[in-house]
Amino acid sequence: QLAELQQATEGWMAAVYLRLRALTEQGADPGETDIYEMFTAAMLRPLPPRRQRFLAVMGQADEFTGDMARYITGQPDTPEILADLTAKNAFVTRLPGGGYRFHHMMKECAERLFAQLPAPRQAAVWERYGRWYEARRQYLPALHAYEKCGDYDAALHVIEEDAGILLASLGPAELLARIRAALRSIIWNSS
Repeated sequence: QLAELQQATEGWMAAVYLRLRALTEQGADPGETDIYEMFTAAMLRPLPPRRQRFLAVMGQADEFTGDMARYITGQPDTPEILADLTAKNAFVTRLPGGGYRFHHMMKECAERLFAQLPAPRQAAVWERYGRWYEARRQYLPALHAYEKCGDYDAALHVIEEDAGILLASLGPAELLARIRAALRSIIWNSS
């Protein structure tokens, strides 16, 4: 019951925490401030740029492992970063199986930070996600990642490798639409 209560109220608790923090630091309630902007100002902007990039990049995954974070970010000190984040930040949770997950507010703010990265950097990150998922035969997230970075050759390769097993959950019409989009992009870019 406590776990269910925590899941049901974690957003509310975060909002209360951020408003109390703003009240303490500024001496006044911030009023009708966007909660995500308040979260970013309080929790992300004070971090060093390297840590902000780590959060922005890993915020694209729903859940991740330390090995995945090290591969995706290319940061060799990933174990220390994750230990620090989970020790000092209730918005990064260590999962029972050893992985990690961001609180939905952290994830939303990380996604907003990611959207501010230059397009080539975003594409490179999605390419790494695609390779990570494909190597582990997680074809649905691999397909999504390859589509996000525009690597339609890799997207078609994932569809071929899956052979209709996991991707069957997309439904025939959606899968065919994705194949057509990939082929159009490949043909358009090759001419």
